[in-house]
Amino acid sequence: MRVVSLAARRSAEDAASDEVEVVLMRFSGGPLAEPVLLSTDPTARLADDPLTYGTRSRWQSTAREDYLFVPARAVLPDDQDDQPPAASVMIDILDAAMVEPLRSFVERSVQVDVAVVLASSPDAVEAEWRGLWLLAVDGDAGMMTLTIGREDETGEPHSALRMTREIAPGLHR
Repeated sequence: MRVVSLAARRSAEDAASDEVEVVLMRFSGGPLAEPVLLSTDPTARLADDPLTYGTRSRWQSTAREDYLFVPARAVLPDDQDDQPPAASVMIDILDAAMVEPLRSFVERSVQVDVAVVLASSPDAVEAEWRGLWLLAVDGDAGMMTLTIGREDETGEPHSALRMTREIAPGLHR
């Protein structure tokens, strides 16, 4: 059972609400020297020169960290029984320089953590998914789609051995 704050429940049940759900994403590992922190909402002004917006949150740290706003749409991980959770993030490409770092990632080398918070309370996590991997990066001139998910463990090979007395004597006492 997922615990949801009262503000999030009111926001979901109201016909019109001032609450804004914000998706925070942390990309780390692989070729990244330091984590890349992204937000789907320009909640606060982070810097004046250059002018940048984003969200300040204590989601994975004791100190507030700045999550940089990118114009993006996120499809959050789903909970289906027959496949691992998968999500996608569609980022609008505003600058050609954004494309190269994204395409340089080697598959399954970048770990991704995702959280949903409210803009009014960015430190209170409504939902989170940790330990996901960047599975694919696709796109064109206007938009990049990042596919994020877990490894499919059902495809792992099983032993072809039979559990006989010679191979597994502890089973046959």
